[in-house]
Amino acid sequence: MIVAHPFIARWEHRAFPEAPIGYSSYRSTFLFMTASTCILVADDQPAVREALRILLTNAGYRVELATSPREVLRLIKEQEFGLALLDLNYARDTTSGEEGLELVQQLQKIEGAPPLLVMTAWATVDLAVAAMRSGARDFIQKPWDNARVLSIIQTQLQVEAETRRANRLEAENQLLRCFVKPRISCCHGSTSGHVRRTSGHRHRDHIAMAKWLVPGC
Repeated sequence: MIVAHPFIARWEHRAFPEAPIGYSSYRSTFLFMTASTCILVADDQPAVREALRILLTNAGYRVELATSPREVLRLIKEQEFGLALLDLNYARDTTSGEEGLELVQQLQKIEGAPPLLVMTAWATVDLAVAAMRSGARDFIQKPWDNARVLSIIQTQLQVEAETRRANRLEAENQLLRCFVKPRISCCHGSTSGHVRRTSGHRHRDHIAMAKWLVPGC
């Protein structure tokens, strides 16, 4: 169990009231992510943007605001965001969600686009399904519950971090295989003077180490 500093514990209790005071199940990952994560919030209503800005800023995130799909596309191409929280309705109409769904689909085509959460006051099962199929990670209905919004954001940031870590490790393993396998083959089959001069014990150690680094080689 990790016991947080009293100041951290009080802060976490405000951000995550469902967590026991003094104990942080989030501390190992959440505090680091909030300090370095910028969240993009897009909504055409100033009151909604301001409410979410206050909520997320108080939780430790940096926040960038957008008022339209066009502005969202520009910002995501110019900056790196840990996550985007997008309204589904803008100038075209206020209930269908079509403009927001089109935005989600456009963002899916941008390399390096952040995880997307969508929100609307006109939630239906069909709209939620359409949003998820378009590429949204989760669906938030207005008016929202602050604790639930923060919990969803934290979960998606953790999933994204683990996915990137797994992809990085896989790329490193592939690079290692490419680097080591030719040398293993050389060690197995070569009769050069260098290999002949290598002692049998040291030669076996090299092969064992290479096989440990590259499973299945």
